[in-house]
Amino acid sequence: MMAVFCLQVQSTQAGGDIPFHYGDIFSPDANIIKTDAEGNIEWLKNLGGTGIDACIGSPLETSPGVYLVHIYSTSDDNDLADNGIDAFQKRWVVALNNLGGIENETFYEAEENLRRSDGQTGIISGNRTITIGSSEASSTLFPAPEGHLGEEGAIGIFSADLELTDVKMFGGSGSERFYKYFQDVNQNYYFIGYSYSTDYDLPSNYSGGEANDYWILKTDSNFNKIWSRNFGGSYESGELSGVGWDGDFVLFNNQIICFLPSVPQGELPDFDIQCGFIPDPPPPFRERDAWMVAFDLPTNINEPQITQQELTIFPNPNNGIFQIQFKLKSPETLLSVYNLNGEIIYSTQLYGKNTYDINLFELTNGIYYISAIGNDLIYETQLLIIQK
Repeated sequence: MMAVFCLQVQSTQAGGDIPFHYGDIFSPDANIIKTDAEGNIEWLKNLGGTGIDACIGSPLETSPGVYLVHIYSTSDDNDLADNGIDAFQKRWVVALNNLGGIENETFYEAEENLRRSDGQTGIISGNRTITIGSSEASSTLFPAPEGHLGEEGAIGIFSADLELTDVKMFGGSGSERFYKYFQDVNQNYYFIGYSYSTDYDLPSNYSGGEANDYWILKTDSNFNKIWSRNFGGSYESGELSGVGWDGDFVLFNNQIICFLPSVPQGELPDFDIQCGFIPDPPPPFRERDAWMVAFDLPTNINEPQITQQELTIFPNPNNGIFQIQFKLKSPETLLSVYNLNGEIIYSTQLYGKNTYDINLFELTNGIYYISAIGNDLIYETQLLIIQK
């Protein structure tokens, strides 16, 4: 497997590496760029129309040389001339081959279903993919559980044929949204976003539902809720304070560590916010502080049953080029590489062989984890040591 990088960016005019541009400078196009391991551009695909076309998440290499991209669009011309969607907002899911040609594509309405343009994307078992963001609880295609209202944190699940097969929604009677997620080595998911609700999937809200809190939701590998909690303070404009999402979170030493902004209300401590800077008198618009908050994870978790000695790495240590070996021919299996923070840095789908060649030469020296999950089968997690 050749080491490549595939990037998503947006352009508002032609020039330099951008061969052309649809529309004016207020109407960005989606650009997909493939480079070699040295960073040299192999091809650039300009996608969109004269409306707004925005990249969602990161490109996914769903099989060798096939790259899946999600694009939010308001266009109805040029590349979207025959999209067949009446709604103004659309989600365009495109599979590109190794030369940048469109292998497959599909379009979805994005005003009720998966309507956010800034969610994360990823690969899950069975050669399926997911994207996260939000959907309307009242969606006719995939409605939220009874009683839920407004915008819900959503996980869209797509088949290998780009069909939207399910949307898992979590939230309450207020508004919720997911921005980022990661999966741990036991295949559990953690989603982070914001929440307003005080009911259903939300335990509380520090402003009584009048302003947003940060929100973490944990699910199992089938997206069944394990726990949910809101965190933050009582600032009347909410944790995002009327601006876009900033921040990230990682899994480290059995803790979730979040790096986020905070806005102390005027007196500390303020619920989960224990420290910060509050000018006297406060400015007309409250300034935000950088905030790091850590959550302990329980250690008495029932771990999934794993098959021992089924997955080996050879050689190990290595320079990033190695083989994955299965004792028996592997069924359709998702192989994932994690860093020490628990973040997935590489995923690929494996099909029906004993041995696979993997090229991760671009990774820096260090220790990583490799896990594999197939149909009703989780292989033993192994340490990968890269020494160049």
